[in-house]
Amino acid sequence: MSAPFRRRNGRKAACEACRRRKLACDHSYPTCQRCQKRSMTCVYFERSLADKGVERITEDVGQALSRSSDPIYGPFASKNRRALQHTRPVIDSPTEYLGPTSFTSVFMEHGDRFELEPAVRASGSQADCVTDPDLSSPPHPKCATDRQRLQLAAEVLQQIPGEQDCSSLFSRHVNPNDGWIRLAAHHSSERMWNALRPALTRRSTDDLLTLAAHISANSKAELREKHHPQAWLASFTGKQMRWETLGILYTYWAFGAISSSPESEAVSRYCQGHPSIMGPK
Repeated sequence: MSAPFRRRNGRKAACEACRRRKLACDHSYPTCQRCQKRSMTCVYFERSLADKGVERITEDVGQALSRSSDPIYGPFASKNRRALQHTRPVIDSPTEYLGPTSFTSVFMEHGDRFELEPAVRASGSQADCVTDPDLSSPPHPKCATDRQRLQLAAEVLQQIPGEQDCSSLFSRHVNPNDGWIRLAAHHSSERMWNALRPALTRRSTDDLLTLAAHISANSKAELREKHHPQAWLASFTGKQMRWETLGILYTYWAFGAISSSPESEAVSRYCQGHPSIMGPK
C-alpha cells in the first residue's frame, strides 16, 4: 500500500493508533507525525475494525431476513420485509397533517366560523382560478370554488383591526429576538394602510371581495430576489400585499392583544366590532 486508502465517506483513513484514541491523524505514510513523536508503531489497515463490524451486522441482518422458511425466524422476517418495502419519508407531500402544528389545524378548529362548503375543502383542478388583480372592478369568479374562497378571504379581511388599533396592538408587544422581522412587519402594516386605506375603511362586500382577489393574484406571483431592502419590502407589501404578509401581521396583532389588558381600548373596540371574538384573557 503506497498511501492510506480512503474510507466510504471519501476521507483518508486514520492510522489504527489515532483511530483508537479518537485523535486527529495527518495521514502521513508510512508513519504519521503523532506516532512519530510518540515513537509508536504506525499501522494503517486497509479496512478498519469499525467498518468490518458494520458489514458483519449488515450480513447478519440479511441472513436473518432470508430465513423466511424457518418456523422461528419466518414471522419476524416477513414483518421486517414488509416494513422495509413500505418505508418512506415521514413527510412525502405538502399536505401531510402534522398535528397541532399543522397549517390546516386552525381551519379544522374554527371551520364552523368560516362556514366552508365541501367544494372549498376539496382540492381539484379548479382550485386556483382567481386571477383578477384590478382593484377598481369587482372580481368575476370562474367557478363555485372561487366564490367560496373569495368569501372566506373577505371574512379574513373583515377581521383586520382598524388603522389606529393596528398601530396600537403592534406597539404593545416587543420581542428583541424578532430583530429585523419586527421592523419589516411594521413597514408592512403602514404600507398596507397607505395603499388599501379606502377599501379597508369602507369594508363593503364588493371592496373586500375585490381586495381578496387582488391579494390572491399577488400571492400566486413568484417572489424574485431583491438586493435593495426597499425593493424587497415593496415586493410583498402595499399594493403587492400577499396572504403570507397578512398572516405575519395577524401574528403581531394577536401578540399585542395578549400583552394588553382586557380593558384596553384597542381590545375592547375590536371585541365590540367583532362579537364572535372573545377577549384575550
